[in-house]
Amino acid sequence: MSATTRDRLRRAMPESTRRAYTGDLRRFITWSAGHGLLPAAVNTADDERLAAALRQLLERHGGLHVIVTEYTSALADAGRAPATTAQPR
Repeated sequence: MSATTRDRLRRAMPESTRRAYTGDLRRFITWSAGHGLLPAAVNTADDERLAAALRQLLERHGGLHVIVTEYTSALADAGRAPATTAQPR
């Protein structure tokens, strides 16, 4: 993707929304690593490493919908709202 396109997409979303989505993705990747779907030492320190971890998950398992469904179920089992990846208040 070109730098211009990336910049346009970044500007189209409020920074607070992007931060929230990034946090959600980081928690999902961490959960995936904890369940043996990625190496335990997966690094999600910055956006590029987070994207690399997601690419690795897709390359290894392809069927992301199954993994997301399991993740959502695990959140519900932990008492979190299944429609979100946030802890209940």
